[in-house]
Amino acid sequence: MRPSPSNLRRPLPSSYELHRQVQRERSLATNALLRSATGQLVYSMGIVARRGVTLARQLINEWRRRREIRALLQFDDRVLADMGLGRSEIEFVVRTGGHLANEVSLRERPVVGRISREERASERSRQPNVHHAAFTADAASARKPQLRG
Repeated sequence: MRPSPSNLRRPLPSSYELHRQVQRERSLATNALLRSATGQLVYSMGIVARRGVTLARQLINEWRRRREIRALLQFDDRVLADMGLGRSEIEFVVRTGGHLANEVSLRERPVVGRISREERASERSRQPNVHHAAFTADAASARKPQLRG
């Protein structure tokens, strides 16, 4: 299709119209850039604020633990022994909330997460009772008369 002569002779926009069009396009680009930058700034500030709250909580908890350790260290050895503690165990007890004698060794700790009571019960029902089987085997062998040859 061939362009008509009227399309070819359309008047060019004036310099003022070109200037206004460029200003609009520049304004749209600037607004999009500012929107994006503002969104990133708000996101980053949220991360900084959450991290600040976490650090403040950790600091408060550490101060509390140190205060409790200082309070326990003021007791004499007999009072600590009545509580079931030795001086060397105070920091461990305060920081972990448990006594050294109650801790499970690293080899015995489970690698996977906690399982529910139902899962534990189903595991027990699937496993053979080794102690019971050993007892019945021992009892059966004890009842058999032994032949001497």
